[in-house]
Amino acid sequence: MSAIISGSDADGIVYAQSTTSWDVVHDVATGTADDDDSFETVAIRAGCVAGGRGTTYYVSRAFINFDTSDITATPSAATLYVRGSSNSSGDIIAVSGSQNTGVGWFALGSGDFDSFENSGAGWNGDTPTADGYATQPYTDAETTWSTSGYNSMTINSFGLADMARLDDFKICLMNYDYDWKDVTPDLGGRTGCVDHQNGMRFGDYSGSEPYIQWTGYGNTVGGIIAANIDSIKGVQTGKISEVIGA
Repeated sequence: MSAIISGSDADGIVYAQSTTSWDVVHDVATGTADDDDSFETVAIRAGCVAGGRGTTYYVSRAFINFDTSDITATPSAATLYVRGSSNSSGDIIAVSGSQNTGVGWFALGSGDFDSFENSGAGWNGDTPTADGYATQPYTDAETTWSTSGYNSMTINSFGLADMARLDDFKICLMNYDYDWKDVTPDLGGRTGCVDHQNGMRFGDYSGSEPYIQWTGYGNTVGGIIAANIDSIKGVQTGKISEVIGA
């Protein structure tokens, strides 16, 4: 297996809040960026807090980058590992990011709040937008968020293909039940507000950085199926576990 560690100068959070409505904060194009901290106790958030002057709605999304320029074919498997911190009340999903960072690890900006595939007014992860495309998930929702260890999220076939296709593999981590699904956390009546918060550590936290562990390219060598090759310089292919990779 091989591992790729997140770029520490490009990861962080972008968050927003509104006293108007859930729709306003969910669909807003800009927020407040923070990419200088090694960890955030409230990195991923979707919720509301009711007060004497009304209700305030909150959304925070985390963004991480991985240099995948050395991956030249689709991996056979990969897992995203994110170390938690402090809070764990929400379910988390990883989606295709489009933040304004790239090879060279440029910093996050306020305009990256909605930097994920096919964001827009009224979006939700379960319903395609008007042009027929939905926000692309890279993983299933992680429902047991650890605050003291690494959380593992299996990357799906779309993510594996993008790891090979892109030199800069971008991920947005968001709350699944409210942010991804676009469900207001204000349940009304006596139930009132729900406030899901999850903490995590970033690339600046040495030894606890987000990372991806991936394996091989399957049984192929330069696009040729290994079963069709009798030997490579006299070495039987049955004795070779992989070519390129670890």
